[in-house]
Amino acid sequence: MKKKLAFLMSLMTTILIFGLFPSMTSQAKQPSYLMDVKKDYLYGGPGETSVYHTYSFVGKDTTGKFKGFNNWKQTFVYPDQTIEYTHYEKETNKGLFYDNNIALPYPIKKGARWTVNGKKYSISSINKTIKVPAGTFKNVIEVKIVTDLGSAYRYYAQNVGLIMTFAEGRIMSELKEVKAKK
Repeated sequence: MKKKLAFLMSLMTTILIFGLFPSMTSQAKQPSYLMDVKKDYLYGGPGETSVYHTYSFVGKDTTGKFKGFNNWKQTFVYPDQTIEYTHYEKETNKGLFYDNNIALPYPIKKGARWTVNGKKYSISSINKTIKVPAGTFKNVIEVKIVTDLGSAYRYYAQNVGLIMTFAEGRIMSELKEVKAKK
């Protein structure tokens, strides 16, 4: 009887301690860098109004090589034409993926390096503050991309995704607006 009582007391203490302090039992959850499927995204160059592109969530892909990926309609609008693409995005415990290629490996660590299709990627900063027309974002991840043609940078904000692309000494694309889907 005493052993059973001691066991029950020990079990209740364990439940109480770990129930009140769950961080003692698990690591901190990796922040998400996925785009929010309940929102539409508008990007463009600095000062640009005639050239822009949008992302609008279509649904989850249920078949084929992108099964389980978020399916986004990407629309590029130019003065003389509009072009639509499909963009696939998925997040796992291994990272953020675009079209089956890793865009951002998890866990996020400054100095992490990877290669995709001959391009060399590295996380060069994990705590940038970046201001774009859609807002000011803190703890932004900076990813450096090196190719035979030069270097570029992508900037990712938590719970928003890609907020800016920089190459050739200038901003190529920045997040102008994030709005709730209609």
